[in-house]
Amino acid sequence: SDDEFDAAKTGAKHVAGWIMKEKRISEETLDAVKEEAEGIVRAQPAPAEAKTAMFEIVREQISPNLVLNPGKVEQARESAEKQVKPVMILKGQTVIRRGEIATQDHMDILYDLGLLSPAFDVVTIACIIIIVVVLLACLGVYLYLYQKEIFTQTKSLLILGTVTVLTVSLIAVISSIPWEGAGFLVPSSLGTMLIAILVDSQLSLLAGIIFGVLTGIISGGSLAAAVIAMLSGVAGAFAVARISERSDLMRAGIIVGVATALVIAVQGPLTGNYQISRMWYMGVLNGVLSTVVTIGFLPFFENIFKVTTPIKLLELSNPNQSLLRELLMEAPGTYHHSIIVGNLAEAAAEVIGADSLLVRVAAYYHDVG
Repeated sequence: SDDEFDAAKTGAKHVAGWIMKEKRISEETLDAVKEEAEGIVRAQPAPAEAKTAMFEIVREQISPNLVLNPGKVEQARESAEKQVKPVMILKGQTVIRRGEIATQDHMDILYDLGLLSPAFDVVTIACIIIIVVVLLACLGVYLYLYQKEIFTQTKSLLILGTVTVLTVSLIAVISSIPWEGAGFLVPSSLGTMLIAILVDSQLSLLAGIIFGVLTGIISGGSLAAAVIAMLSGVAGAFAVARISERSDLMRAGIIVGVATALVIAVQGPLTGNYQISRMWYMGVLNGVLSTVVTIGFLPFFENIFKVTTPIKLLELSNPNQSLLRELLMEAPGTYHHSIIVGNLAEAAAEVIGADSLLVRVAAYYHDVG
C-alpha cells in the first residue's frame, strides 16, 4: 500500500543516511557495516517484503567514506618531524658504558655514528660479483654478435671500459653523499652520451641499462634509483644519437633533464613516497650537469684516443680553421666549389641515411691537396 511504501522509503533513507554520517567506513570494514545495516533494517516496523527491499536499497547506498588523503598525511608527518627534538652527540660524550644493557636508542646512535655499519659478507660480495660478470658477459655477447667491428677494435674497447669505470665511480661517489637528493644526481646519462658520441649510439642503449642495474646495487638495492638512472641513461643515448650542430648538445641536455624530471615525479605515486616527486627539479639539474660534464670530457677523449667525434667535425667545419682559411685566401674558387660540393653531398647523405656531417666536412677538404 501507499502507506507501507512511504514508511519503507522513509526508513531506508533514515538507515542509510545515519550509517553514512555516523560510521567510519573503509574498504576493510564495508562488509561488517552492511551486516549491521541489515540488522537495523530487520528491526524496522514494516512487512517482510518491504524490509527486503529496504535492505537492498540501503546496501547499495553504503560505500566507503573513509579515504586516505596523502597531502594531509604528508603534512602530519612533516609536523611530527618538526616536533621531534634532534639528538645531539657531543664530542667526548659516552654513548654506552661497558656492561650496560644496550637499548634501541643506543643502537641507533652507534649506527648513525658509523660504528655499526653493516659489513659485506661473503655471500653479498659473491652475489655482486655474479651480477657484474653476467652484465659484462651480456655486453660481450652483444658486441660479438651485433657489433663485431667494435669487438675487434682495441681502441673502442678501451674507450668503453674507461667511460664505464668513470661513470660507475661517479655514481658511487654521488650515492655516498649523505643527502636525500644526491641519488637523483647520479650521472648515468653522462656515460651513455659519451659512449654514443665516441663509440656507438646503439651500444649506449645497452650501457644505459647496465648503468641502471649498477646504480641499484650501489644504492643498496633501491628499485627507484635503478629505474631513474636507467631511463635517464637511455634518454641521454637517444638525445645525442645524431648531432649536426652545437645547439644539439644543449637540446640533449634539456631532453635528458625533462625525461629525468618526469621519471622522478612519477616515482612518488608509484612508491607511495611523495617526497620523491617533490625533488623533480633535481632531474633537470641532472640533465644539464651531465651534458656540461660530457662536453668537458670530450676533448680529453678525442685527444687521448685520437677519435673524430661529431663535435670535432663541427670544429673542423668552422671557416676560421687555419687550413680552410688558407684555402680561401690561396684558392677562393676552389673554396667556394668545396662549399657547394659539401652542400650537395650532405643532401645526398641525408637521403640515403649516411653520416651527413662527416660527408659535408670531408667535402670541405677534398680539394686541399
